[in-house]
Amino acid sequence: MSKYAKFVEYLGRCGEAEWTGSFSDIEKIGKVTLPPSKRYPAWWSNNAFNNVFTSVWLDAGWRTKAVDVKSEKVTFVRVSEKKSLQVDLGDDAAQGAPHEAVSVPLSVAAWKTLSVLSNVSGRSLQQEAKIQLERALTETAERLKAELG
Repeated sequence: MSKYAKFVEYLGRCGEAEWTGSFSDIEKIGKVTLPPSKRYPAWWSNNAFNNVFTSVWLDAGWRTKAVDVKSEKVTFVRVSEKKSLQVDLGDDAAQGAPHEAVSVPLSVAAWKTLSVLSNVSGRSLQQEAKIQLERALTETAERLKAELG
């Protein structure tokens, strides 16, 4: 769990579409100390690869709308629902076999990560999602097998 999870959980419970507060509010609510880089507007950008806190707020469905580093204030806004991707789980080698598809809800950060992987590999988003899903499930099954003996 991220050290910023408490603050993001607070945003989720606030029931508002927008939240404005000071950097010290974030530190008090989240029981964290923001790094010195909080003084730079770029630290508050909505780039999922920027820093851990950014990934956490994006993953929870929030974006920064405005940042004033001089007065140490930031405004977060809720973003639309998470994106969803249809993934065909059928075996590519089994021609004619019935194919099952699932709708996989993805956070903004996960969507961006999948997009990058897809671009690097040259595969479609659906193909890359299927590969990553199969990889994650295989790793989980192996870990459970090892834990349970």
